[in-house]
Amino acid sequence: MKFIFYVCLLLGLGMAKEVGAQINSAQIRHINKQVKQVNTAAKQVGSGFMLSQLDEQLRQKFRLDAVKSEFSGETLRVKAASAAFGRLPAAAQNAHGARILEGAANLLGTQQSIPVKTLVVDLVKDITVGNAIKSFSRQVK
Repeated sequence: MKFIFYVCLLLGLGMAKEVGAQINSAQIRHINKQVKQVNTAAKQVGSGFMLSQLDEQLRQKFRLDAVKSEFSGETLRVKAASAAFGRLPAAAQNAHGARILEGAANLLGTQQSIPVKTLVVDLVKDITVGNAIKSFSRQVK
C-alpha cells in the first residue's frame, strides 16, 4: 500500500513539475511578444523623430513651404510643397525636383538606421491637397 502511495506521489510531483514548465514557457512566449511590441514601438518613435528632422532639414535647405515624409514598406515618400512649383517651367521643375531628391538621398545616407530601398519625391503645390505636379524616384541602396 505504501508502495502505491509513493508511486502516486512521485507521478503527481512529476506532473506538477511539467505543468510548471508549461506555464513558464507560456509566460516566456508572452514576455517575448511584449518585448517585440516594445521594440516595434521604439523603432516607430525613432523613425518618426528622424523623419521629422529630415523634413525640417529639407524644408530649410530648399526653402519649401512644407515637407512631409512617410514610409510605405521599404519606400520613403517625401512630399515637398511650394506654391511656386506650379509657376515654374518644366525644366526648372525637373532641376529643382532632382536637387531635392539628391538632397534627401544625402541626408538619408547619414541616417543608417532607416531601412529605405527606394526614395520618392513628389512636388506638390499644397501639402493638404497632395496632388503631385511631378514625381522623382531612385534606388537608395
